[in-house]
Amino acid sequence: MRILFINLFAVGLTLTMTLGLPKSTVQAQSSTSTEQTQISIAGVWKSSEGTIGFEQSGSNVLGNYNQDNGAIEGSISGNVLTGYWSEDSSNRRCDTPRNGRYYWGRIRFMFNGSSFEGFWGYCDDVPARTWTGNRISS
Repeated sequence: MRILFINLFAVGLTLTMTLGLPKSTVQAQSSTSTEQTQISIAGVWKSSEGTIGFEQSGSNVLGNYNQDNGAIEGSISGNVLTGYWSEDSSNRRCDTPRNGRYYWGRIRFMFNGSSFEGFWGYCDDVPARTWTGNRISS
């Protein structure tokens, strides 16, 4: 019987397999040392695109802002929010709708305490335009 031991540091998993035995003997353990702490961004933020009100349930985030009846939807992992913005009108119309709107794009925000720095793009473009903000209230 041979035992194969692999330690996957990048994803925080330890995998131990005994070769020649059924798959049911393969074991995986999760390491808590690499898990990220979930932050809360719920509240009101003054941003370069207007005031945003964020609501958060676990990792799911929804936001609204006044510019063209703007909305944000996404998920947060650690301090990074990834998702989409959508508006009633914008400088570029997408070929396909998202939540019934043809004006939308991707976002990526990095939160640091009471501020964030991030990027947005049109449609499925890589987010490359700056979007920043500061928390007004929780």
